[in-house]
Amino acid sequence: MRTGLMRAAVLAAGLLMSGCAGSGVPVDATPEEMLAHAQAKLDRGKYYDAAETLEFFLRTFPGNAGTPIAKLRLGDAKFGLGEYVLASSYYTDVVEDFPASAWVEEARFKIAKCAFESSHPYNRDQTETQRALALFDDFRRDFPESRFLGEVEEARSECRDRLAHREFDAGRFYEKQDRRRSAYIQYQYVLDTYPDTVWAAPACLRIGEILKERGEDERAEPYLRRVLRDWPGSNEASAARETLDALTVAGLDRDGGDS
Repeated sequence: MRTGLMRAAVLAAGLLMSGCAGSGVPVDATPEEMLAHAQAKLDRGKYYDAAETLEFFLRTFPGNAGTPIAKLRLGDAKFGLGEYVLASSYYTDVVEDFPASAWVEEARFKIAKCAFESSHPYNRDQTETQRALALFDDFRRDFPESRFLGEVEEARSECRDRLAHREFDAGRFYEKQDRRRSAYIQYQYVLDTYPDTVWAAPACLRIGEILKERGEDERAEPYLRRVLRDWPGSNEASAARETLDALTVAGLDRDGGDS
């Protein structure tokens, strides 16, 4: 009985001195057992418990071969908790401290994901969106065969759509201020920079309509025809057809007036 009490006291003292290994993890668990336990917690969405175990691992086994994966999974736990800045710092540790590690590719991808999750809707500051897009572009260049490319392309598309939306809205703002030249420049920027987004068609249409309103029918026509060619079946194509028909009628009227 006395021996059992002494062992319990020693174990309690060890816990106080070294810290808790995490929910359900024996204090004398091996590094491999701790990592497996943390992964099980992550798989079940128990991010706080996983983080607690992984933080204990990093304190208790400095320099262990499992350190890169421990930091990567600690980043995952913080990401799951919505702590994107902290998550990114752990992923960055993997990239900078273990550049030859097999985990660098995943860490790089998740650094970009942290920036993406930290970004704002199109009508707010887009600095983080631009940063996320640059990180995704760098990742795509450096890991052209990555298993993460599907997610990268989806996120890139959303970033570009958000940035294009913001620029297009700036054009509409200029139009409301009766600053047609500024609006024209803004829409041209959207068309040139984000031709793969949903905002390219309305930008192209508005350029054609602005030029028509300025009496520059010959310059307007190619933009209107591009809408028909590149975005057939869209609402913008219907509007472009109506404007082209109006240009044709106006041309016939001019020709008739000259005869």
